[in-house]
Amino acid sequence: EVREIALALRSSRARDYFQLEHRGAVRPQDLQQAMLDLEPNIVHFAGHGCEEGIVLEDSFGKGHLVAQDAIESLFGLFSSTLECVVLNACYSELQAVAIARHIPYVIGMSQAIGDLMAITYSRSFYSSLGAGRSVPFAHDMGCNAIHLHEPPQHLIPVLLKGPMAAEKEAIVCFDQSPTVLAYSVLQLADKLQMHKLLGYNRDLIRIDQDNVHAYFNVGLLYFHLKA
Repeated sequence: EVREIALALRSSRARDYFQLEHRGAVRPQDLQQAMLDLEPNIVHFAGHGCEEGIVLEDSFGKGHLVAQDAIESLFGLFSSTLECVVLNACYSELQAVAIARHIPYVIGMSQAIGDLMAITYSRSFYSSLGAGRSVPFAHDMGCNAIHLHEPPQHLIPVLLKGPMAAEKEAIVCFDQSPTVLAYSVLQLADKLQMHKLLGYNRDLIRIDQDNVHAYFNVGLLYFHLKA
């Protein structure tokens, strides 16, 4: 799956604005360390899950179930920079609902999903983000990609929107320029207001006052979970 995501981003017109980091055989401490080191804007989990939580590894290479409230509290600590979480694991909708209390966009699976369709969704989702589309649009494209192949499974991915999602959608949208991936401000805002609305560290924002654009690199952290 990570190969397909990397290919989708490399082939996109905004490829220079994405940095993909991959972590495999992830233990709980590895998850925490990666979040601290990278402070990603998007976190993508690929692997197995259940209604009780997602499965990481322990120090002996065996499956370790991480409870829903534990993963929710971890991502809540990074809510100032984390924009989207993709839980591409079976029965992850309950975890997505919990995480969405803190993060603008979270995608989970309402039931079991086959590996091929999970990859099909991811490829289309990141191709759309790389084309400068919004997370909701990218989600719809991912579901449509599944629909074109396996109609019954296209309803499995579910997009949950957190409290900040409505504010973001009301104020900003993705620019459709072929040369940049940017947020275009629909209402004129000065640099201080822009910083507050986007919730990014000031050093990560570059304002083009003439075109009222805020440019930023997108950090994507991909976790391959216990098989």
